Amino acid sequence: MNHSPHHTNRAKQQEGSILVICMVMATIGTLGVTAWISLMDARGHLVEANMEALERRTVRENSKALAYYAIYYSHLHDKVASGSYSEYAIDDDTVDDLGQCIVMPYSTAPLTETANSRQAKNGASSSRAFSTDVEVRLFKDVAAMKGSEYEAWDFQLRSYHPNLGGELLTFYPPAVPASGNPLVSGSLHVKGRAVFWDAVKKDFGAGLRANEYVLPNRIGGTTTFPTVAGTNTLPLNYPIPHTTTGLSAGGGWYDGTMDYFESGTNTHNSYYEKMGSKVVLDGSVVSTAGPGPETRADTGYDSALETQIQTEDPSTLVSSLVPYYPLSSRVLTAIVQKNNPAFTGAQFRQVFEEHLPIPNDALSALMATHGTLMESDMEALNVENNTLYTSDGNGNVWVYLNQAGLPDLYIQASNTVQLVGQSNATDEGAAASLPPRSIIIARHDSDPDFSMVSFKHANRRRIILGLTMEGSTPQTTPATFRFAGSVPFPKWSMLLETRGIPASFNLSPVSGATVRGGIRTNSELNITGGTLTLEQETDYSSLDTNATRHAWIEAYRK
Repeated sequence: MNHSPHHTNRAKQQEGSILVICMVMATIGTLGVTAWISLMDARGHLVEANMEALERRTVRENSKALAYYAIYYSHLHDKVASGSYSEYAIDDDTVDDLGQCIVMPYSTAPLTETANSRQAKNGASSSRAFSTDVEVRLFKDVAAMKGSEYEAWDFQLRSYHPNLGGELLTFYPPAVPASGNPLVSGSLHVKGRAVFWDAVKKDFGAGLRANEYVLPNRIGGTTTFPTVAGTNTLPLNYPIPHTTTGLSAGGGWYDGTMDYFESGTNTHNSYYEKMGSKVVLDGSVVSTAGPGPETRADTGYDSALETQIQTEDPSTLVSSLVPYYPLSSRVLTAIVQKNNPAFTGAQFRQVFEEHLPIPNDALSALMATHGTLMESDMEALNVENNTLYTSDGNGNVWVYLNQAGLPDLYIQASNTVQLVGQSNATDEGAAASLPPRSIIIARHDSDPDFSMVSFKHANRRRIILGLTMEGSTPQTTPATFRFAGSVPFPKWSMLLETRGIPASFNLSPVSGATVRGGIRTNSELNITGGTLTLEQETDYSSLDTNATRHAWIEAYRK
């Protein structure tokens, strides 16, 4: 069968179109494959670059984390400075060079630093803090570690006493966590931060008010807390850095253990060691420190006077003994020992006032026998005599804070301690200019329960007062902190620290009191008879170097 020419031309045209289409598709396919190969190559380079960047970032962050760990583990709480550089690296059996840092030498252990150089940059920390600055060299990648290239960082090893930094109420983990009692009961107003390292809802009674609260995580049942002004506030939630007070015997370095009163392990941040010129005062031993001589010598008529003292009435003796002044320590002691009838407090004061400054042995005999007799007369006599402190040998101790020569005191084997402040504005002003003093009251396992600290009048002299259980068993019976005297609503300048001994504040005699400084404790606080107010101390001179501290780290790129 013959085809027409027209039909033959159409077939040839179709064959040519198919060929063109095939050629176009081959070209597009070639371009696609080429583009795909280029894309995969670019993607491979990107993945490789990302891996290198990830490796660099991992090494850098590992090096930084390693520096934090090394300083927390080996340097922040240490007793001594580092005289040479310390190198740290992360390696394992399969991968080398995971991170590396070098802690350069520094001259001062952080918890012993005395140079106050700058404000803190951490919002949770004190604006008044000490800083030991340490250069730390962080290696930023594997090549840098092999080539000794590094980033220089400034690790600031900071330290401060929390009360002086605005944390006016600082609660460490409770010494008796299963007691069932709230940590705070009664009316306590905190004009600053109240910080609880470990607490539950029941620990915040209706009487606690603070301008700011720092609380543990996951505290259930309470979302807002009352301020001193009577409004409600949410607890602060900014990050708090890890802190340490130094090595702790039988405990962790960063778990809030209060091992800084008398610690052979933590000597560089221990009150016992910080009190370089301290007097160790034993409450079971009769002793007095005053401006008088240790004794006044016998005279030729002492035997006759001793007989006269035994036979005459005290009301007559206060006059008949005058011609023989000054009386010897022997005769003054005979007056103290007369008991049929005995001298009254006013009569003792009348006789002894004529012998200022009183011989220490005679005053010791008087306080040991009649220290609690007509308390106001005894107090007035000791103030007139410029007595520093006295112990009656029965566990009762008196300390006179307005005396410039008062040393730091470490008091043991005591039952009650009376701190005598100032009864008028003139004496308060004079006391405010005196150097601060530390008074640590220690109870050991062999001692009976400590009973009371009495705060007499007001006090502008800055003191650190510590009440500590230095044995293995916390005291469960609260010690009374009693405010009394001639000044209503007294204000006491002091950092008050209690460890292992609950405190019961009795404000009934004065209707309310203020502690200018703050409270740091691991034991319960109970306030009765009024409101106890905590205010911040603004006069830091010498006080912050005498006080024990927290230490933490802040790091910045140089």
